[in-house]
Order: sequence, then structure tokens, then C-alpha cells
Amino acid sequence: MTAARSPAAPDGLSRQLIATVASLSAARDLDTVMRLTTRAGRDLLGCDGVSFVLRDGGLCHYAEEDALEPLWKGRRFPQEECISGVALRERRLVVVDDVAADPRLPVGLYRPTFVRSLAVAPVREDDPVAVLGAYWGRRHQPTPAELELLQALSNAAALALANVELARAHHEAREAERHQRLLVAELSHRVKNTLAVVQSIARQTLVRAADLEQFGDRFLGRLGAMAEAHGLLVTADWKPVPLHAAAAQALAPWQAQCRLRGDAALTLPPPVHLALALVLYELACNAARHGALSVPGGRVDLDWRLTPNDDGRPGLALHWREHDGPPVAEPLRKGFGTRLITGMIGHDLSGRCTMVFDPAGLHCRLWLPADP
Repeated sequence: MTAARSPAAPDGLSRQLIATVASLSAARDLDTVMRLTTRAGRDLLGCDGVSFVLRDGGLCHYAEEDALEPLWKGRRFPQEECISGVALRERRLVVVDDVAADPRLPVGLYRPTFVRSLAVAPVREDDPVAVLGAYWGRRHQPTPAELELLQALSNAAALALANVELARAHHEAREAERHQRLLVAELSHRVKNTLAVVQSIARQTLVRAADLEQFGDRFLGRLGAMAEAHGLLVTADWKPVPLHAAAAQALAPWQAQCRLRGDAALTLPPPVHLALALVLYELACNAARHGALSVPGGRVDLDWRLTPNDDGRPGLALHWREHDGPPVAEPLRKGFGTRLITGMIGHDLSGRCTMVFDPAGLHCRLWLPADP
């Protein structure tokens, strides 16, 4: 418990109020504003306690106090049940010289405290966001000068809160500008990478195509697979994409002949998703031209699970298996699709790719590290 304070002399009041306003103008957060205001209130008014009460919807939140002994700090009351609510609703200064005799006050709320008289002033009179309350432990009729000081301090707190809001808005604007610069840089990086991949696919497809019609079909197919993979990322706000969704999208044209099995909650980071989407598309296109997806009764199983590789490094294993298609034979030379698969898995994702050309159907085993 701290001793009651005597109000400063008139000259001292002016100097102290000016100093308080200066300190409040430099405050940049709500806690500092409330702490400075309640401390200054006790010094300026010589009262036994001051509280800073925030409007919290329909409640009064006693957020800060400087008093002889604890009052209601941290508690919330309906506006209809406390005098601070009157000041908030009626947008005016309220004085109670005897808390026991005023019908607007719940006596039970004040009986356990030292409070016998009080005055509360709205913070921002036109649209109050808070209330500054001054309390006396004896019957006291605040003088006009004391009430003027209380309202002046409330007005200073209102200006300080406006400054805090401006500072917060300025900080958020700067953060938004910084975030925008990062987004532009990231977008530029992604566009360059995407164009490089598109150019490489275009060159390799053109070299391997028998004619322009074949080039157009295969290039547009690969470009479409890339576009759909990017679309899934945009929908996910460039966050990790569920592997099941990525595989289902890549194999959508052949969904009736494909069975997907694996952890539905497992997700892929954007770079892994983009690469794996192209890999699955190439496997499916190869199966549609030469393998199980080239005949009505053929089917493909795609399984995945988290598993370490031979040296214990954690990662993701995928197994592509074709069934009931035409007999499979190992090609005499690797086409662009095979090189794209092995290149993306081995080079881009630091993984491993093994293809087994079983006459009963192609088996392709992929392993990707957990942190490519």
C-alpha cells in the first residue's frame, strides 16, 4: 500500500501536466499510455487511485490502475453495472461524491475497496474508447479545477492513443511494402525458373518430335500439366500441397484406370510438387502411348509412404506399377520423357529413380529426400 498523495501547487501542476503531455506524445504502445496516464493522474489530482478503463464491446475492461491498494485491474464488467459504462454511453464526465448513496452504482462492487468518492472522464469525448477514473478514500466533492485537470488528462490520453494508432498503421504500411517487395522478387524468381523449364521442354520436345503436329501435342500436354500444377499451388496460396491431390490432378485424364494409395495428409513443398507433377504426367503419357493406359483393361497403381533410404536418410518413396497392359520391353534409347523423369528426380530433387521394364508392366520407384 502506498501513501495518499497531495496535489501539486498550481505552478507545479502546469509544469507536471506539460511534462505528462510530452511523455504521452512520445508513447508508442497502449501499455505505456495507460501507465503514464494513471501515474500522472494520482500526482496531479492528489487522489488515492486512478484507473484506465477500456471499452471492450459491451464491457468495461479495467486494464490499468495506480492506487493505494488493488481495485479491479484485469477485470471486466458489463457497462450497465459500473459507473465507467455511464461515462462511455453518455460521453460525459461523471461525478459521484458518495458511492454508498448513488443508485447507479452496485454497492457490493465498492464495499470491499477504499473508494468513497469518484470522478470518471471519457477518453475521446466524441466517441469514447476508454474512461479515466479518479478515486478518493474519503468523501470528496471534486473541485472544478480537479475536474478540468481530469478531463485535460483524458484528452491528452486520447491524443496519445491516436498517435499509437498512427504509429501502428505506419509500421503495418512499411511491413506491407516490404512484404510486397519480397513477393515481387519471389514472383520474378518463379517466373524465370518456370520460363527456363518451359524453354527446356520446348527444345527437347522439338528435337524428339517426328513432325510439328507431334511436337504441338506433346509440348502443349506438358505445358498444360505445368499450368495445372501451378494452379493447384495458387489455390493453396503457395503452401505445401497434399500429395494425393497433386497425384489425382496429374492423372485426372486416366483416373478410371489409376489407383492411388498413401497417406492423404502428406504434403509436398511447392518445388517438389511442381517437379513431381511433371514426372507423374510423363509416366502417365508413356503408359498411355505404350503401356497399361493404352488399353481399356490396363491399370496403374501409385503407392507412397515415408521411408528412409539405404543410408537411413528420411524421405518419401513412391512406387508406380502398371498392370494388364501390352508386353513391355526396355527401349533401345532413352526418350525425352525418361530423361525428364530421371533429371527432375535426381538433379532437381536430389532423389533417386529406378525403372524396371518388366514384361508384365513398367515399375518405377522414386525416392525423394525429406529436405531436397
